[in-house]
Amino acid sequence: MSSATIDPATGLQKYSCALCKERKIKCDRTEPCVACTKAGVACIFRAPDPPRRRKRRDSDADDRKTEAEKRKIKKYEDMLRKAGVDVPGDEQGSGGVARSKSLRV
Repeated sequence: MSSATIDPATGLQKYSCALCKERKIKCDRTEPCVACTKAGVACIFRAPDPPRRRKRRDSDADDRKTEAEKRKIKKYEDMLRKAGVDVPGDEQGSGGVARSKSLRV
């Protein structure tokens, strides 16, 4: 193949061949490798695809999500108060350990 994919320190290919990669077996990285020789196929070395770029986080979407979560939590806390459950950390409640009545769903 080309000398660009050969590691000068070891004299071996830098990557596994296509057949070994497809079969998910250990490639000895010689040309041709033992697995391709036994299979009687051409030994093709290709560099792996570059890693995918990560998506940037949208801070405005995060803020909207946070506000929606806060509204949802407030809604559920109000529902618990109406059912007679003491919500901890609340100014309206005792602020201590939550004491709940049995709720029927």
